[in-house]
This record gives sequence, structure tokens and C-alpha cells, in this order.
Amino acid sequence: MNIVQRAREFVQQQHVKTDWQCCPHCGSKQTQRHGRYERHPWRLCSRQTVSVQRHRCLTCGRTYSELPSGLKRGSWYGREVQRLSVDLWVHGRMSLRRVAEFVRSALGRRERWRVWHAWQDQSETAERCELSASTVHRWLDAGGRRVASQVTGQWAGVAGSGQMGVDGLWARLRGGAQRVVLLLTDAVTGLVWPPVVGQSEEQACWADLFVRAAQAGLD
Repeated sequence: MNIVQRAREFVQQQHVKTDWQCCPHCGSKQTQRHGRYERHPWRLCSRQTVSVQRHRCLTCGRTYSELPSGLKRGSWYGREVQRLSVDLWVHGRMSLRRVAEFVRSALGRRERWRVWHAWQDQSETAERCELSASTVHRWLDAGGRRVASQVTGQWAGVAGSGQMGVDGLWARLRGGAQRVVLLLTDAVTGLVWPPVVGQSEEQACWADLFVRAAQAGLD
């Protein structure tokens, strides 16, 4: 299953209504409601209060809770907030600090929000959003690890033009260390194959790039 098929399957799963009367642990239909609890996630509009229904399986005795498709278990932020942050970092070419600042301003209606709405009464107070650059970095890192674990067959079957280009992007890290990100792209479609991070642009590093691209499905 390539990355496009995985994305399509994920979207379909989000639109299919889950049968919460079925226990996700043992598959039994013998379940009963087992109270509720509240969550207060940040969404793009504002911070919301969501009542989550809990269930108890009469067969295995385990409990589970309903989770709305827009929320991620264990996270203070909705999926759309995380996707907006990643989008600003990738397509907006912002630093992690600026991404966190812009998203905080939009969600909590503070900071830069007061610059955007200078004509409005600034005495109105809203709940402060505490999104930090380290949280955005954690989202990006988790997404990168998931993609790295799915390199094999990632772009298999995806049409390409056959006109490829390669390049290396140098970056200076903390402590004076330097690394180069080697990229292989389709010059027409813009398709980017899984990159390789190396210490130099020697022949062995480029060989690793083409080996990884072959694993991802490059003919």
C-alpha cells in the first residue's frame, strides 16, 4: 500500500461512522454505557468542551471511550490544529517558533490577533493558548518517524515523468555539527522521494539515496 492509498484509507475511516456498541478489544456486542467525562481540546474556532461517552464490555470487562474523528487521543489539540501547524511549516516555510506564534494568536485571540484586529476592543479577554514550538516539533518528529517506517513501497505505482533531479541542502546544527539532506525529485510533477540525511555529499551518501528511492518504488 503506497502513501496515496494510505491517505485515502485514513480519510475514509474518518468519514465512516464507528459502531461504538462493539467492543474494540474483543469484538463483543454485549456492552453498556459507563459514564461520561469532559475534554477541553483546542480547535481552530476556539477551545471547546466535549463530552465523551464511556462504555464497558460485559464480556471482557474492559472499558473504552468514544472518540470524535476530529480529536486525537491524548492530545490537547484537534487534528486540524496539528495539520495547520504542519502546513505552515512545510508550505509557509516558517520556523517552529513562528508557527506556534501564529497558531496561538488565531486560537487564543491574543498576541498577533490584536494586531490583526486593532480596531476592536482589546479589553476582551480570551483563554490563553499555550502552544509552544517544542509541541509543533514533536508533531513533526512523530509524523516523520511514521513516514520513515513506511518507506518500503511508499511511492510504488505512483506515476512519474521520468525526468528526475537531485540536490543537497546543508544545515548547521547545534554544537557546530553539519548535515546534508539529499533529495531526489520528479522535475515535472514535484514528487519528492524519501530523503537521506548524511554527513557529506560523497558517492556513498548518494548511493544510499538511490537505494532508498528504489525501496520506495522508483523504477
